[in-house]
Amino acid sequence: MDQFLVGKSLVEKSLVDGPLVIKASAGAGKKRRADSSLTREKILVTSVRLFSESGFDGASMRAIADVAGVNLASMNYHFGSKVQLFEAAIEYSAAPINARRIRQLDALEAAQGLPTVAQLVRAFVDVDIIGGDLAWPQLSARILAEPSNLSERLLERAFSPTVQRFLQALQCSLPHLDPAQLGLRFYFVVGAMLHLVRFSPSPMFTGAALPKEPKEPKEPKEPKEQRIDELVNFAVAGLCQAPIKNNSRKGDRTG
Repeated sequence: MDQFLVGKSLVEKSLVDGPLVIKASAGAGKKRRADSSLTREKILVTSVRLFSESGFDGASMRAIADVAGVNLASMNYHFGSKVQLFEAAIEYSAAPINARRIRQLDALEAAQGLPTVAQLVRAFVDVDIIGGDLAWPQLSARILAEPSNLSERLLERAFSPTVQRFLQALQCSLPHLDPAQLGLRFYFVVGAMLHLVRFSPSPMFTGAALPKEPKEPKEPKEPKEQRIDELVNFAVAGLCQAPIKNNSRKGDRTG
């Protein structure tokens, strides 16, 4: 009976103070959403670091949870599986890179006149991933080391929309190139960029004397801007070459 009266009084109070109860519930809901977003962010930041250090197989869900300070239930709630977490980590890392590329492309297209090939290439490669933070270069190297049925799908999902935007812009500036040929050339540009992102120019290529004993890697003498300039010049020269005819290699055949 007492429980009924208590329950009745609470019901009556809720009817009188309904708006206040609703406001409190809404506030609690916002806090839960904020906490959930913070947990998801912690998991993503940690997973990027551990996947970049140890690869997909080397970074366990439990290790990520421990470093992030969350439980496995939270990991499963937000991402479901390790593959889904790996996908989310890649997209999380790629998002600011893609956003900067699109902002720079939008600015070029908004300006008067058709963007030059050099401007388009620079907008794609000059996004603070060359000579910058090591997390993305390491993670990208780990992705490329994964089986192609996984890595190709992940990279396609993370970067395809941005790459397609740049290919469309380049096609306008290079209308004489077949789209398939332009795509292949841009594929080579991306490969050169990824190599420069992951590795500093080796003395083997720069002509500097090779050290007698292995030493800790040092920051290259040439500034980041110079490396980007050289990459842009290299890419433009390759992209702007005249189309290759199907019979152009006949004279190169031997045997």
